[in-house]
Order: sequence, then structure tokens, then C-alpha cells
Amino acid sequence: MKQATVLLKETFDYYKGSFASILKFSVWILVPAVAIFLVELIGGQTEGAYLLSGILQIFAGFFLFWVLLALTQFIADGKKELTGSFTQFAPKSGVFLAIIWIVILVGIIELVGFVLLIIPGLIFAVWYAFAQYTTLLEGKRGMEALKQSKMYVKGRFWPIVGRLLLGGIVLLVIYLVVELIMIGLGELLTPASADYFYYGTNPLVRLFSAVSDVFMLPLFTVYGTFLYLEVKNTFKPQTGEMNA
Repeated sequence: MKQATVLLKETFDYYKGSFASILKFSVWILVPAVAIFLVELIGGQTEGAYLLSGILQIFAGFFLFWVLLALTQFIADGKKELTGSFTQFAPKSGVFLAIIWIVILVGIIELVGFVLLIIPGLIFAVWYAFAQYTTLLEGKRGMEALKQSKMYVKGRFWPIVGRLLLGGIVLLVIYLVVELIMIGLGELLTPASADYFYYGTNPLVRLFSAVSDVFMLPLFTVYGTFLYLEVKNTFKPQTGEMNA
């Protein structure tokens, strides 16, 4: 497999080369973020605004996941330039629900592992790191998606751990730097007399945070997809696995 440093370089190269197309996906993250900002700004500290904002935040989470899955499909298809709407790469409702179920299933398995002992939870996290990719890109479902992800990891556990950790840490550091800068700008641009702080939070800061997500979250998506493709393309099934 390619080293994490190589995958990171390919990630940054792809990001720079396809920046305009990537933005056509990620900029849509701002739609629910702006809606939440306006609700909190106009509604203030009312119960109605609190309820509506909560509903919008739940929708925003699912919408963000849907957009990033569409970007994952775009990358996995080998595309570099988007022509037309990004929705052509978005998962259909059935596939999206299947991926949601896989995320929940993996979460439950990891939680049980961490409750019993920390080590099993970490092992499960690595085994099933590619389950949502096998669901989206290979059409696997449920336990079949989990089994396929585990097969990819088998015999390469520590090399994959290294690539997950190193890539994740590098991208997380970059993300936190940009996030802190955007939060600082949000605080700086907030009037001193502002009275629209929403239950202790600053709507403008949260909006600026969403702007940073537009630029930074695709980096995680690109790296994750590249790592999955590398793991899949270098997978050499044993005879028993091929007949399973």
C-alpha cells in the first residue's frame, strides 16, 4: 500500500486541482447553516427559535453527510471536474438509509467494545472503518458491508491503523487551525452590544465555523476515499475468502 505521506500528497494535489468542482459540492453546506443563523438572529432566545433551530441542526447533519457521500462517489468515479449538478452523484434514498444503518450499527458495535474493554472497541473501529464505503461504492448491505470492510483490513491491521492515524492527525491539525481563525473572525466581527447570543452561543461564530467546514471537510473526504481505494485495490483475497 502507499504510505500515508503519499496519500496525503495525492489528497492535496487532487484538492487543489479540483478545488472549483469540490466547492460545487461543499458550498451547499452553507444553506442550512445560513437558515440556522437567521433563525437564531431573528428569533433570539425564544422557545420557538430554540425548537426550530434544533430541527434545522438535525437536518443540517444529515444534509452534510449526504453531500459528502456525493463527493465520495464523485472522487471514487475518478472525476476531477463537475459538469452539471452535484446531485447526480448523490446516493439514492435506499442507499442513503443503508449507509445510515451501517453508521449506527458500527457505532453500536464500537460502543459495546469500548464498554467491555477499550481495546476491542479500537479493533472494531479499524475493522469496520470502510463499511460505509463498501455500502456506497460496492452495493454491500448490513453485515455483508461489515464483513467486506474487515476482509480488507485482515493481515494489514497495523499498516491501516498507521494510515488512518497519520492522515487523520495531519488533516485535523489543519482543520483546527482554520477553524480557530474563522471563530476568531466571527468573534471580532460581532458587535460588542450584540444581544442575540443564543443560549450562550454566538450565531455569527457558528456561521463562520460552517464556512470553514466548506473548505476543510472535503479534505477528509478526499483522503478517506483515496485510502479506501488503495486498500481495496491492493487487497489480495485468499481462496476461502473468494468463495465466501
